[in-house]
This record gives sequence, C-alpha cells and structure tokens, in this order.
Amino acid sequence: MEHQLKLYKKAAGIAKIGLWELDLPSKKLTWDLVTKQIFEVDEFYQPDLNEAMAYRIDAPGPDRLNQLLQQLTSSKETLSTEYKIKTATGIIKWIESHTQAEFTNGVCYKLVGTVQDITEQKELIETLRINQDRFHQAFDFAPIGMALVSPKGKWIKVNKSLCELLGYSEKELLRRSFQKLTHPEDLNLDLEYLHRVLRKEISSYSMEKRYIHKTKEIVWVQLNVSLVWKDDTPLYFVSQIKNITDRKQAEQEQKKTMLIINDQNNRLVNFAHIVSHNLRSHSSNFQIMLKLLAETSNEEEKKEIISLLLQNADHLSQTIDNLNEVVKVQLNSHQHKKALNLEQEIKKVLLSIKAIAEEQKSSFSLDVDPNLSVFCNPAYLDSILLNILTNAIKYRSPNRTPKIEIKVYSVQGEMALEIADNGIGIDLDRHGSELFGMYKTFNQNKDARGIGLFITKNQVEAQGGRIEVESQVNTGTTFRVYLPGGTDN
Repeated sequence: MEHQLKLYKKAAGIAKIGLWELDLPSKKLTWDLVTKQIFEVDEFYQPDLNEAMAYRIDAPGPDRLNQLLQQLTSSKETLSTEYKIKTATGIIKWIESHTQAEFTNGVCYKLVGTVQDITEQKELIETLRINQDRFHQAFDFAPIGMALVSPKGKWIKVNKSLCELLGYSEKELLRRSFQKLTHPEDLNLDLEYLHRVLRKEISSYSMEKRYIHKTKEIVWVQLNVSLVWKDDTPLYFVSQIKNITDRKQAEQEQKKTMLIINDQNNRLVNFAHIVSHNLRSHSSNFQIMLKLLAETSNEEEKKEIISLLLQNADHLSQTIDNLNEVVKVQLNSHQHKKALNLEQEIKKVLLSIKAIAEEQKSSFSLDVDPNLSVFCNPAYLDSILLNILTNAIKYRSPNRTPKIEIKVYSVQGEMALEIADNGIGIDLDRHGSELFGMYKTFNQNKDARGIGLFITKNQVEAQGGRIEVESQVNTGTTFRVYLPGGTDN
C-alpha cells in the first residue's frame, strides 16, 4: 500500500497534479510541493483552511463552506469542481479540484483531494468557442454564398446569401442536393474534384461552374471547397460560392465582340485585297492599251484598241459598283429594320421570279408558320431571298427539273430560313472555304460573277444573323439563314 502511494505521488508530480489533505479533528491543512507551485507560494508555506479558501475568487462564505463539509463527510462520493483562484503573485488561474472523505468506523476523519491547473485548457476552450461564434457569424452574414455539405452531397447548412443566389428558401435548399442544382455539363468535373478530396489526393479545389436558379436561369459561380476531417473520417465540406454571372456574361460579350472585330478585320483585309487586285488589273490594262494606242498609226488597230478601252471601262465601272454595294451593306446594316412576316416576304419574291421559274419548270414547296417574323431590313431580306432562290434555279441539274423546298422554323429566338434544291451541288471539300468569297465561281455557268453569295453573306451578317450551307455534288444544296426573330403577327 505504501509502495502504491509513492507511485501515485510520483505520477501526480509528473502530471502536475497537486495533492492536499485536511485533518478534520485538528483542522490541519497540508499541501504538497505541486500544490504550492500551483498557488505560487514557497515550499515552506503552511496554509490554514481560511487562507486556502481566500485564494478562490468566488470563495464560499462560512455557511456554504459548512454545507460543503457536511456534504463530503456524509457521503463517500467524490466532489469535483472547477473554480478560479488568484495566486500569491496575483495571477488568475483556473483550477480543477477533486475531493473525497476518508472514514474510520463510519466517522469521517480526513478530507483528501487533488488540484490541477487547467488554465491553458480553459483558455483553449474559450478561444475555440469564440472562433466558433466568429465562424457562425461570418458564415451566416457572409456577402457570398456559404454552405456545409455532407460527403454524400446533401446541404447541411446554408447561409442567406446562398439562398438569395439560387432563389430558394433555406428549407427548400436543405431538401435538395448540390448535384440537382448543378448544370449537367459541370457536374462530372465537380464530382471528380470532390472524390479526389475524399481520397486525400488534394486538400481542396476551386472551379468555375454553373448552378440552375429556381427560375431555371443560369448562375455562374466561383466555387472554393475544402473538407473537414475528424481523424480519418470526413465530416463535411465547406463551400464558398461567389456569384460571377456578370463577369462571365461580360467575358462572353467580349468574345462575341472580338469575333465580330476579327471578322470585320478579315473582311477589311479581303476587301482591300479585292480593291488592290482588281483596280490594279484594270489600271494595267489601261496603261498597256493607251501605250499601244499612242504607238500605232493604223486606224483599224486604233478602233480595236478604243473598243477594248471601252470594254475595260465598263468592267471597271462594274467592279466599282460591286465594291460600292459591299460598302453600302456595311454602312446601312442597322437602318430601316422592322418585323417582317416571312410567309408574305417569301411569297412576294416567288411572285417576282415566277416567269423564270415557269420557264425552267421549277416547283416550290413552302412550309412556314404564317405568324413567324424576322427583324430585318426589308431590302436586305428581299435581296437574300432573291439571290438564293434564283441560284437554285440557275444552278439546276440538266438531268431533272428544279425542285425547291422552303422551310421556316424558330430556333432559340432566331428564325431559321432553309432553302433546299436538287441542283448540281457544290464540292464543299474543294470550295467550302471560298464559297462566300468575292469573285469566286465554282462552275462553268456563263452568268456566274462570284458576287451574289458574297453580298448575301454580308447582308445576313449585317442584320446580326449567319448563313450555313450543306451540299453534295449532283444531289443538291441547302442554305440555312438564321436571322433575329421579330414579334408574332
């Protein structure tokens, strides 16, 4: 027994647990060295009961002290308490105390106990409590969306900003998983990152993704995710969700603008090349013929050269007219736009080419909702329809009569005009990149000038639309023109 007591005292000293005892008959209080160190008194200090109680900041009064003594001496249970003391040097400490009574023949004759300095633990707990309060305060009132998400993807806790961002109440959001609210095209990447975090391959991840708002609108966010662990068990993901929709829309608009600028630059370079090439050709011809005219004295040769000069002048005039037409398309691209009923406009053009169509025994089929309209310059729409439809007749197959199918349908706010023929077709593998170029021809048709599709493409794009083509040699060609939709009539 004595050996065990020595071991206990040694262990208590190592653990910095102070031992004390109070002899009740004599009221003598004894502190060991560790207790004296805790209370910051010297090793020769001999306390009495009143002095010991005076160190406590919330020292119990005489009545409460007698009540505690009576409770201890009438029970064999250990009394455990925590309280603050002010040491002999004025330092405030938290103390954990355990007290038990010892009995002989049923009579309590001694109280024994331990004291331990738990100030560091108490301060740590208080710091954690303050940090937790601060976390919840920052979480609840953060200007960006915040969420705690279970490892299975269920919302555990969401803040007000996230609810406002996605359009749901807190109750509605907690009933959903983030997978159901994530845009399908972004879900796989998000889940891949999440599983990598769970496998401890990465500690956190950041990505741009899209959520689907309650109204079905797309919300772009910057997502930052980390995982809280307890030992090797994942507890929850902490997600920070910042709305970047405005920035993404601005980036998309910037990309569109850059595409337009690049396209315009390409057109400008192409236009400059055309001007330079064609005008230089005409100029060279003039120089050569004028030189020949000056050198010859033969009247017949003079008449022939003058005739060639006149022809060259006509060609130059035609070239300038074509170039002016291209310029006018760009300058007038936003003028005189209005909602035009497509069925009426198509029928008007078909009527204007009726004679040509009947001469070639051409047939037309028209599939268009009479209520569909486009927002376009009337002259441009007329020119677009006229050029594509006359081309369908002009480039007919010699082996069959022309059949032209016209369809109009709505596609995401745009009107799609589809004109398909059964003509000779175009080898797009060879000529696709040059199809809409100026002065580009791809067959032996004597009427081909290589300007019609160039003008048509410019007119379509000047109205904010686009044009596509599908074709197969000896089978036919389909043009699709997409134009901004107008209002229903």
